Amino acid sequence: HANPDGRIYIESEGGMWKKNRNNATNCNHRRFGVDNNRNFPFKWGGCIATDESRCSTSDDCSSVVYRGKYRRSEQETKAILDYALSIFPASQRNETVQKAEVDADTPFSDTNEGIYLDLHSHGSDIGWPWGYKNVRSPNDDGLGSLGRKFASFNGYSLWAPEMSNRVCE
Repeated sequence: HANPDGRIYIESEGGMWKKNRNNATNCNHRRFGVDNNRNFPFKWGGCIATDESRCSTSDDCSSVVYRGKYRRSEQETKAILDYALSIFPASQRNETVQKAEVDADTPFSDTNEGIYLDLHSHGSDIGWPWGYKNVRSPNDDGLGSLGRKFASFNGYSLWAPEMSNRVCE
């Protein structure tokens, strides 16, 4: 579970809570905390604006898509990245990935083995990379097969690169 304090909060308070409960920024808003999905170093801080009123990440601590003060600032993000670095072979990582500071457009090759699967508790879509632009990933065929298999069990919509229902640049 990648957001234990957020989970504890909704179990005690009810409702929906997307972010962690870290208020290190001293955010003076009821929606403080960091969206852990926006805190990963890959393309951190980038804004995907489909129009001027919508952005997929924010530097405003009250936003539901607040990315944090800096990449990898949250203990949840660090734990996931450290674990991934410990189990995926070093031969599959480029130099920036070994440092967990991924900024390249394509950090992994199509020969990599293993998968990181991020399950969200809200929404009814099954998506796969990339979230920051509308292009296929090197292993898109395999990810698409997995996504379609998941959707066959729950009826969720597919959300993937170069699909007509995908809203991205």
